[in-house]
Amino acid sequence: MMSRNNKQSFRSFLKKNKNYFLYIILCIIWSTTWSAIKIGLEDTPPPVGLALRFTTASCVLFVYIFLTGRRVIIDRRHLLFYFLVGFFNAGLSYYLTYIGMQYIPSSLSSILWTGLPLVVGILSHFLIKGEELTTVKIGAILISTLGVINILSDDKLIFNNLVMMGSLITLAAVLAGAISGVIAKRGPRDYDPVVLTAFSLGFGGIFHLITSTFLGAWADFAISPISVGSILYLGIFGSALVFSIYYYLLQRISLVKMAFITFITPITASLIGWGLLDEPFTKREFLGVAIIFTGLFIYDWKKYTAFIKRRIKD
Repeated sequence: MMSRNNKQSFRSFLKKNKNYFLYIILCIIWSTTWSAIKIGLEDTPPPVGLALRFTTASCVLFVYIFLTGRRVIIDRRHLLFYFLVGFFNAGLSYYLTYIGMQYIPSSLSSILWTGLPLVVGILSHFLIKGEELTTVKIGAILISTLGVINILSDDKLIFNNLVMMGSLITLAAVLAGAISGVIAKRGPRDYDPVVLTAFSLGFGGIFHLITSTFLGAWADFAISPISVGSILYLGIFGSALVFSIYYYLLQRISLVKMAFITFITPITASLIGWGLLDEPFTKREFLGVAIIFTGLFIYDWKKYTAFIKRRIKD
């Protein structure tokens, strides 16, 4: 059994490295959402799936907020903040992503989303103080992007007009997601991550409820174990939980580093497939992982070299 001193040391370690553990959890869960989205699309039109996903997530979070008595700030400034984050992220960005995935494989969608750090970096350079890009950082982002492309590239992909359209729609989704991140980073510093998630996903759910009703998409919705399971998983874990963690970390980590999640999720997806599904971990994937981590190291190389020097001295 673990002694009291060991328990205290372990708790201290967890507390000290809380942000790293939350980041890992975020990457693991988000790496599974691409497949869940693709599976759900078989029985659920995109706007209906999004409406049910985000409405479910928002309701779960508002119940949690009520039960825990969390402080909810509702004034004009915060409501506008919640709305804009929700519109660009849960609303526009996710709607465009779902539409795009009807024309392209989930792997290609993941690759296109690796453009997020670069788009976020460009916007942050001009709009967020202290997050200016340098030549080294731009190079690091591009290197990691090549690593993801190496992992997810599909030799069997046939490029045609539908793939082109799906790719352009997905890139528009990336831009909307980047704008949402900048708004969240520049917003009120006193926001509660859970409250922001509840309101923003609620606004996103309303956006998709209106869209799905206007388009008459409910007629094509088929209730099945697959569609219900996908909605519940994406709503509770893929939305309520991960976005609460995301906005919590965003208060403590730079926006570009948070965008690096798009580089890490292909790695965790490959490791999950290798460890749980007995899928082969190919040389191409191994090389891609090496390239990604090389880029991530270069992005913060001063920080890591300083850490190594401190360890050597100790």
